[in-house]
Amino acid sequence: MLAIAALLGFANAGIFSDLIIWSFLGLIAGFGFLIWHVVANKKENKNKVESK
Repeated sequence: MLAIAALLGFANAGIFSDLIIWSFLGLIAGFGFLIWHVVANKKENKNKVESK
């Protein structure tokens, strides 16, 4: 959701120059959470396979 909000912010920045900064921060946070989620799921799946 943060990545989508960032893309909308970039598209609608117009006269609000600070919106680009907040959009960039939202993009970083969105991709950071995505990477964290993928890594956490990979570790969880690895633990399930090892416990069987």
